[in-house]
Amino acid sequence: MYDDQRPVYLHFLDRELGKSVDFQVTAHLVEQLLKLLSLTCSTTFYCGISVIWENPALDADCRRFMALLGETDVLDAVSYNGTVEEFYESRQRLYAHDAERYPLYFVGGPDGLRAIRATLHKPQDTTSALLGDLEAWAAGLRPHVDSDSTTATALHVTEAALRARAGEAITYSFFHPFLLRAGGTPPDVGAIRRQISLAYSRHYLGFADGDIVTGVKGLSFFDGELSTSFPLYDVPLLFLLLDVAGLSPLVEQPWLARRTFWDPFLGGIRDADEYRIGATVRTILETAHLRLPPAVRGGSQYAARTRIASLIRQARHDVGTLFPRPLTAWQEDGSIAVPAAEALLASARASLEAIAALLRSGPSGTGHPEYGKGRGNPVDNVAAPKGRHVTPAGHRQPGSRLRLLLLTATQVETKCVLDTFAQVLGPREKPLFGEHTTYFRLGKAHGCDIYLAQSEAGASGPGGSILTAYDAFRFLDPALVVMVGIAFGAKPGEQQVGDILVSRQVVAYENQRVGGQGTPHRLVPRGDRVSASPRLLDRCRTVDVDWHLSTVHFGLLLSGEKLIDSADYLDQVAAQFGHEAVGGEMEGAGLYAAAYRQRKEWIVVKAISDWADGKKHERKVERQQLAATRAAQFVAALVTGGGLAPGLAQAGATVERDDIEPPHAERDAADGDTAGFGSANQESANS
Repeated sequence: MYDDQRPVYLHFLDRELGKSVDFQVTAHLVEQLLKLLSLTCSTTFYCGISVIWENPALDADCRRFMALLGETDVLDAVSYNGTVEEFYESRQRLYAHDAERYPLYFVGGPDGLRAIRATLHKPQDTTSALLGDLEAWAAGLRPHVDSDSTTATALHVTEAALRARAGEAITYSFFHPFLLRAGGTPPDVGAIRRQISLAYSRHYLGFADGDIVTGVKGLSFFDGELSTSFPLYDVPLLFLLLDVAGLSPLVEQPWLARRTFWDPFLGGIRDADEYRIGATVRTILETAHLRLPPAVRGGSQYAARTRIASLIRQARHDVGTLFPRPLTAWQEDGSIAVPAAEALLASARASLEAIAALLRSGPSGTGHPEYGKGRGNPVDNVAAPKGRHVTPAGHRQPGSRLRLLLLTATQVETKCVLDTFAQVLGPREKPLFGEHTTYFRLGKAHGCDIYLAQSEAGASGPGGSILTAYDAFRFLDPALVVMVGIAFGAKPGEQQVGDILVSRQVVAYENQRVGGQGTPHRLVPRGDRVSASPRLLDRCRTVDVDWHLSTVHFGLLLSGEKLIDSADYLDQVAAQFGHEAVGGEMEGAGLYAAAYRQRKEWIVVKAISDWADGKKHERKVERQQLAATRAAQFVAALVTGGGLAPGLAQAGATVERDDIEPPHAERDAADGDTAGFGSANQESANS
């Protein structure tokens, strides 16, 4: 039913096509459509080089954006001619009878056409293809898309004009004198205009086996005639999904205002597997379309679009709060760093994957926006393993086990946790393999099933703590999450290597305003200062009562992407928070961001391995081993001390544990690659 990765033909750039249905394209709309497609589709776009240069609506900024798309292999301009000079000469010959409408080919020479060059050669010239198509239409060999009663004169005029043609370009201007002599009516004019546009578009679609975007206001006449993969390239639905993902401002705002995003995005980020959202967008639209009743799927695109939009909005509501906080990564001057852009796209992809998973989890073919009612919380049906029910807050129903997830970020941390828990709980079971992450099953204790997963160092990136935590929330649905491992201490006079740091709060210290003249710059912190779970904090204090292996420090933890190993820099950062911080690390900010969005209880428990003072390399292995072991031992005491699932522990309940099953194969298999804008909530169903 769906074709894989067809290129998108930009039919809306054709001004002749627009005139046939009284549609006027604008540079603003063209830019928005190109940005929308760039963000949501993994395929390329193409059009004839002539429609770019012959469209007076395209302003300089829009042409610059199209040139950038061409330079980054996102947009291909197609030409039958081999050089600019040949193209220019052919246009002069074809449009000699209509020079006033095409002044660019008669004033200034070919140099004006070099800013955007053709990148794709088409072996058949367009004029001969149009000639054959229109001759077939006039002879009755093609179906009439307009009623027969309004095209009789149009058919006669078309046939007569083509017989009298002496090399002119096949545009409406060529047919106009013939229509005047035959007394043609406005319906005849419209019929010829639309047939020319259909023939032109079919030629380009056939050349590249392409498809068109649908849902552009004013161009709906061509949607049913030319599109073959609806709803995969439907503008209102694509914009709705970008709005869900928190990326709609990128479409709404001028590309030049966000050029520091678009340059690296088009230059490479767009094609990186970990940041591409096209596959997830495709999954959502395919799944939602298949959920519609057959009568709706086979009916009008408007009806299907309305129902799909309702399914997406319902899924967004059922998922709960969205993952991204739109454009928080933008700096005051409108710029954005590449790592921030990558994090923004990764977060958007996570949001869309949650929507896709929810849509896949429901019964197929219901076609009803309230498909989840009567089956428990729909969020639970996405993330919870088979046979389990999870409340929105992550607390289990009576009689079931609570899951505790431990997160590490280095091999030494992981090995120390595995060794420590093997001593406490016995040999671990066979691990579970998620789509991106391995989950070690460490055992059971006081009503808890304990799991361990390892992220890469840092919060962002495809393997960072934010996405690793998010994947774990979908696969395991843990109620509690503890980040365990090593950290740097911030108070060397009061602390020792191996001392435990427990996060009363975590602050993302790199989110800051840099101002002032000269050096050092004035740094103003702007990151969130988020409190850990009160329950987990209380249970850590309980462990501290009988903990004698090292000192425990409760307080503020700094969290950022930098591996700090400079006493001066650490002092500068710590000063922003009144030297209140007890230490710092690199993954906690990612954990709290993911946990906050999913309403999970979390805390960071790490032990000091160094002081971030330029001496990390000194006895590094020995100190990290000691710190990671101490942190693992503290968390083991936290788990074995009870109190994490008090209801079960106090009742003395013994519950057999159901094995967690990986996500269903059929859901994984669905993850294939895949006019005007306004409020997505208003426009999607009304376009």
